[in-house]
Amino acid sequence: MEDDLVVSEENKYIGKWTDQRCYQVYKYALLGLSDSEIAEEMKINPATFRKWKERESGFADALDSGRRVAVADVRNAMQKAALGYYYYEEVVHCFKGKIFKTKVKKYAPPNVWIGAKILALREPKNWSETHRVEVTNTNININKLDFGDFTDEELLALKKIGLNQLARNAGNS
Repeated sequence: MEDDLVVSEENKYIGKWTDQRCYQVYKYALLGLSDSEIAEEMKINPATFRKWKERESGFADALDSGRRVAVADVRNAMQKAALGYYYYEEVVHCFKGKIFKTKVKKYAPPNVWIGAKILALREPKNWSETHRVEVTNTNININKLDFGDFTDEELLALKKIGLNQLARNAGNS
């Protein structure tokens, strides 16, 4: 695999394939890093990172597993914040010169914005704040014409032409 190693001109990225790379990429994926950020942390060229994803069977799997866990953790935290939750906080008291530590149960109220965001993502038709607006452009040219000089037959012909044009353009709007 050493022949697949891509090293930049400045030798900024130095790295060789070992089985530890799967564990390493899993941990970096848990942090939510992008492919290029992970490559930089692993001290390898992004091209090498891409080759390892394609050729090393466990590497891409470890990357995907880490990302799935990270996304699940974020989803759980968002759900918890959207609904509100209880937690314990350690509080320090001083009484008659002595310091006491006690755990106090506290409540984090629901975060309405996060709740709305979750609903908008899961059920966009019902909860999305983006509304689709259809716009129809119709150009109407109104010219003042003096129809007084036209005969009845000519007026009927003009009327027929206008109705035909109207019927033909009705499907184009």
